[in-house]
Amino acid sequence: MNQETFDPDAKLGTYLLGGTALFLFGVLATILNVALPVEDYQKISNFSVFFFTGGGALLMIIGAPVLAESGSETLRKLWPHLWKILTGAVFASFGALLFDRTEGADYSFLTLLLVAYIILLGLLLAQKELKERLTKTIEMIEVIVVAVALAIFIKAIGVQAFKIPSGSMLPTLQIGDQLLVSKFLYGIPLPYTDARLPSIRDPERGDIVVFAYPGMDNPDKPEEIMYVGKNMIKDDLKGEDFIKRVIGLPGDVVEINGPEIAINGQLLDDKWGRFDPSMGGPLASRRHMGPFKVPEGYYFVMGDNRDHSNDSRFWGFVREGRIKGKAFIIYFSTAGLNRIGTML
Repeated sequence: MNQETFDPDAKLGTYLLGGTALFLFGVLATILNVALPVEDYQKISNFSVFFFTGGGALLMIIGAPVLAESGSETLRKLWPHLWKILTGAVFASFGALLFDRTEGADYSFLTLLLVAYIILLGLLLAQKELKERLTKTIEMIEVIVVAVALAIFIKAIGVQAFKIPSGSMLPTLQIGDQLLVSKFLYGIPLPYTDARLPSIRDPERGDIVVFAYPGMDNPDKPEEIMYVGKNMIKDDLKGEDFIKRVIGLPGDVVEINGPEIAINGQLLDDKWGRFDPSMGGPLASRRHMGPFKVPEGYYFVMGDNRDHSNDSRFWGFVREGRIKGKAFIIYFSTAGLNRIGTML
């Protein structure tokens, strides 16, 4: 590309600076995702990491001609070749995320992002003599990057959509219900840690929460469910988003006797639970548990469809840092349009 390709009124400096910020954030997050020995749920999603790396690179390439007027001879010589350096970094980021083999990682989306990057880069390079069409390409890239960046930002700190895939929360939630989950209510999670920004309030009994499933090898188990040995079961759902209702709060003493749940010696007014008296097998064995104490910083959760729910009775407590947010409204449902707008 050469300088005459671009509209002199274009905000090339803005593209260069904004792209640099996004690109550096993406590269740093790539390194942290691969290098830090933290739980997968604490990491920034691979999709977000690679999007910022690739999107930032494209914006930098668009803004690179501004370097032709730089006072630095090195930068003046660098700008025509900057796209090669950035593309090499984009491919390196893709390879690092791909071969890290993070459990549950979104490799298909990473591949789509890489293909999109190659296509958009090709448009920038191939159309360098077609000023009008190039301007449209630049506008398209700008819209895509800004729109997706805003979506990622909103999902990270504000509201996330969640679809109900099973009947574990019947009758409250139907298969096909699509929910919005508030993240800021319990405090926005900080990446690579279990720390959070200040919350509006802590999770309360009765809240329907979305959390990163700890797996059957979850070390946070009361003695009553230690029959599942640690690290003995491969759990393909580990790290997936689960949705259950908070029953036991930190410090609570919980006891389960059939359909009755006692919290600190007092029967819980359980207006949520549904039971299936015909059920036998392992779920029936979870009808009598405790008393046991919920540790500080942990929660005991159950599905409303008590005899058809994989919950804390089987894999233990949920660490507070795993909780992503509170479900608060059904915004769409294939189970019936009359469910739309239902507050939870």
